Amino acid sequence: MTSIVWLRNDLRIDDNKALYYACKHKKSNIIVLFIEIYKNKKYFSISYYQKIFIYKRLLYLKKKFCTLNIKFLYKKLKSFNESIKYILSICKKYSIKSFFYNIQYELNQFNRDLILSKKLIKNKIKVLNFHDNCLISPNIIKNNSGNTYKIFYFFKKKSLKYLKKKKIICLSKPKKRIKNNIVFKNKEIKFNYKNKLFNEKKFPFKDKLIKKKIFFFFKKKIFLYFKNKDFLYLNSTSECSLYLNLGVISIRRFFYYILKYNKNNYKSSFILLEKLLWRDFFKNLIFSYQNLSGNFSFKLCKKKIKCKKNIFYFKSWKQGLTGFPIIDAGMRQLKKTGWMNNRLRMITSSFLVKNLLIDWRIGAQHFMLYLIDSDISINNGNWKWISSIGTDSVSYVRMFNPYIQSKKFDCNGIFIKKYVKELKNVPIKNIHKPYLWLKKNEPNTKYPKPIIDYFKTKIKFIAKIKKNE
Repeated sequence: MTSIVWLRNDLRIDDNKALYYACKHKKSNIIVLFIEIYKNKKYFSISYYQKIFIYKRLLYLKKKFCTLNIKFLYKKLKSFNESIKYILSICKKYSIKSFFYNIQYELNQFNRDLILSKKLIKNKIKVLNFHDNCLISPNIIKNNSGNTYKIFYFFKKKSLKYLKKKKIICLSKPKKRIKNNIVFKNKEIKFNYKNKLFNEKKFPFKDKLIKKKIFFFFKKKIFLYFKNKDFLYLNSTSECSLYLNLGVISIRRFFYYILKYNKNNYKSSFILLEKLLWRDFFKNLIFSYQNLSGNFSFKLCKKKIKCKKNIFYFKSWKQGLTGFPIIDAGMRQLKKTGWMNNRLRMITSSFLVKNLLIDWRIGAQHFMLYLIDSDISINNGNWKWISSIGTDSVSYVRMFNPYIQSKKFDCNGIFIKKYVKELKNVPIKNIHKPYLWLKKNEPNTKYPKPIIDYFKTKIKFIAKIKKNE
């Protein structure tokens, strides 16, 4: 008997539900399949940094699967429809009896899997799917009416009660198979991808190095995480969102680490757990209300607020040339490394939507194209939250003042000067508003003056919001 396990955002061997249950049949041949869709809709594109990481991870997993006598098959295709046709063809070719996969919740992916499953069942192939991408499976945490919570506070409250009662179990790695008689042609498992500016030290792809990175955080950084996580120059976050979003480490395993290192670190551990629950919250929402994968939002204004189609503003924002040092440093870091910490993501996205008045979808797409940890449901949820059209529970308009945020989380301009080299000579007292100092002392600088008046745009945005209440 031969079975297929379809890997997607679950790039691991340990604690992988689909792989674990496929391997329970000791005598069956196992094929692990990964399909790259390289001509997808722009909104669902992933960043160059994430592509590089995925390729390196797949090459690593290929070797690991080989030691377990599990065959690995890679295929590059143009569309979801092609992936369905290809899977049906290899199922026929290798006489597949069972097909295993972990569920994806986004609309297009979910519908693709539904169509495929029906066709596989029609061909008398057993289909087994699993909720593997959330700490608590969707449809468990519901309100009294049986619906999915739309406000995080209530979702978190009920989730914490559930976690106190229910034990979260991590599954073991599959053991080495007795044999595997399947033979692939070399061209089917060949990888070709250019490696340019990928930082393997910051984002390792081998299990041992990933564990080393995670344990370093829990042993050295977690004690002050609750105090330091927002300071841009300290690098005090875990940087594990990449591993969770691509399923390189299971969310259950990460939860176990939080519990293990909870002693004397209660505040930090609770914040980390809260972040996992935010992740679950967005996954639950997109599973229950799948039109959230696109442009639909919970909060609709009576009259649409007109967004500017200002190409100059958007180019200035994405290139880090707004004249606001904290915004520019963040956007340049994103372009150079594929990474920004959560505080900086909120500051830069708020600025684009509420000060430059540019459509949130344009910003969301840009983040998807650059963030190494990009994830449709989380990216989408965060952008709607910051735009005040999502699940934000506050009654007031939430805005991030870049001057205040800069002084608070990069008081000496260490982070700013790292990424905005034009400001290297600016004194600390002028670093957050450098234009007048530059005009007087370095008149030939290429660093721009602020492209907007922050306070005027803030008043204008709030006035537009009030008109629509």
